Amino acid sequence: MVDAGVGLVDVLRAVGALVTVVALVPLVAWVMRRTGRVRGPRQLEVEERVPLARGAHLAVVRHGNRRLLVGVTEHAVSLVSELVDPDEALADAAAGGDAPPPGRLLDFPARLAESLKKMGGAAR
Repeated sequence: MVDAGVGLVDVLRAVGALVTVVALVPLVAWVMRRTGRVRGPRQLEVEERVPLARGAHLAVVRHGNRRLLVGVTEHAVSLVSELVDPDEALADAAAGGDAPPPGRLLDFPARLAESLKKMGGAAR
């Protein structure tokens, strides 16, 4: 006589398959991380890039909650300035922190001109 119901062997086989699949997921993830096929969350992000000349550009790079203005050439990367959010800077000033005057918070053209003057003066 043939049993039409689900037997103990079938249940054990299904549970064994489920345990095997669940155990393989972390193992496969570990192997992929070790081989470099999976990366964690990005630490750096280029928000904007502006070309200046052939082989040179400015970029705004975000690292966590910091925003940095960097100058990039074929041979070097230089920090031009750390960009400050005006709202955060004013909140810091109100809390007694050290903050630049409001006119200097995001005065990009003036900072760029100042940096270019310094670079031009150093090259002479």
